Formats: sequence, structure tokens, C-alpha cells
Amino acid sequence: MEWFFLAQEPVTGGLSGAAGWAGLGASGLLAMVLYWVLMHHIPSKDKMLKEVLEGHNKVEQQQRDDHKEMLAREQDSHKEVMAKEQNDYKEIMSKQFQEQRATIIQITVDNRDAVKEVTNHCEKELQRMTDVWRRDMDVLTKSVENLTEAISDLHIRKTRRQGKPFPHDPPKPSEPRKHGEGD
Repeated sequence: MEWFFLAQEPVTGGLSGAAGWAGLGASGLLAMVLYWVLMHHIPSKDKMLKEVLEGHNKVEQQQRDDHKEMLAREQDSHKEVMAKEQNDYKEIMSKQFQEQRATIIQITVDNRDAVKEVTNHCEKELQRMTDVWRRDMDVLTKSVENLTEAISDLHIRKTRRQGKPFPHDPPKPSEPRKHGEGD
């Protein structure tokens, strides 16, 4: 209400004289505008700015909280997806490992069977070769015996043709037997 008292003061000297605007002097109107600006407009603007800033801070805080919640949800979702993918990967790797292991075992069994087959074949071939060598050795031995006998017969015949007695020959019936011979 101070402005009311200020507006009642008489204007002495002033810009427009004593009449003023609407019965007030120029200084009275100016005083009322300044009063209104200083006492009403600026504090209400400060209050409005404070409310706007508080509202902005609240909205900003809410956005931060929402963003943190969204990040937490995304991280949880990501963790779930990663855990699922890791489990799927472990299952696939386990399955592949089991398949590879089964394949390796089958290859080992097949190789073992192949080695047994080759070993059996080698044993049969060795036995066959041994039988062939024995047969050939028997034939060779018989041939050597026959050759030895043939050479002995030839030697005996040669010696007899020359008229010499052969040491193993029995004595001739026309010759008397000497004591100690042929016994």
C-alpha cells in the first residue's frame, strides 16, 4: 500500500505539471510502475524461475532414474541373453565333443580291426612262405641226396672201370677173403 501514499503526494515541479495522468503526477505513475516491478513482477518472476528450475530438476532427475532403470533392465536382459547363449554354446560344444569322441573311438576300433586283419594276413603269408620254403628245402635236400648218390655211383663205376677195388665193395667171390676185412 505504499504506492497509494506515494501516488497522493503533490507534484511540485515535475515534467507535466500538477495535473499528471489520471489525476496523478508523473512521478506518482512512475513510482507505481517501479513499485509494481520491484515488489510484484520481479519476485513473481523469481518464484516462477525457481518453480521452473525445480520442475526441470525434477524432470531431469526422473529422466536419470528412468534411464538407470532402463539400463538395469537392459543389463539384466543382456545377462539373460548372454547366459542363454553361453548355455547354448556349451551344449553345442559338448555335443560336438561327444560326437568327436565317438568318431575317434570308432576310428580307433576300425584301426584296431584293420591292424588285426593285416596281422592275420601277414601270419598267413608267413606260414604259406614257410611251408613253401620247407617244401623247397625238402626238394633241394632230396636233390642234393640224389646228386650225392649219383656222384658216388659215378665214382664207383669209374673206379671199377679202372680195375681198382672200391673200399666199400664186397670182396669178389673168386678172391679169398682175408681175415679182418669186411667185418
